[in-house]
Amino acid sequence: MNGNAVQPFTGLTASYPDPGRAPECAEDIEVTILSYVRWPDSVRPLLPPVRPARYMPDRHRITSAAMQLDLTGEPLVAAPAHGLPIEYMEGPYRYRGMLHGEPVTAFAFYERSLALYRDWELIDVLAATVANARPPTPELAALVERVAPVVLSGRRGRPWRCCGRDQQRFRTIVIRILVKFSRR
Repeated sequence: MNGNAVQPFTGLTASYPDPGRAPECAEDIEVTILSYVRWPDSVRPLLPPVRPARYMPDRHRITSAAMQLDLTGEPLVAAPAHGLPIEYMEGPYRYRGMLHGEPVTAFAFYERSLALYRDWELIDVLAATVANARPPTPELAALVERVAPVVLSGRRGRPWRCCGRDQQRFRTIVIRILVKFSRR
């Protein structure tokens, strides 16, 4: 169960500096989250956070076959907190990549207003962290693949049982990853 699953984008419009070139739209947009960052505690919301460890998307990739688009977005400010009494982050992003076979760069504002703290969200954070680790760690990826279905199935009280004899080892690894990740 994923109560707040990412909804597919309905489209993307590209406009160009050349007034003679018409804007174009594509509906085959794919967004892949490449990394997450810890939600900052520098701004206190009106209601206290449900959990102390919260995360939000950080780097991401946007692709479209129709537009031959492949962009990677990186924040210019890691966690752009606003002094509002709600969980709301919005800040500048730099995009780099390709559009119709040509290199492009762009600047945009990216809103991140949903703190991720639920178990099914944290398994996505963990999976993205392990998937994008350098150097790659196939052993950790295999362990994440084993625990993710347990968490997503709702068997939250027994997440370590999926690992058989490796329960304690897996638990230690997951805790170490989350501790290391939370320091970023």
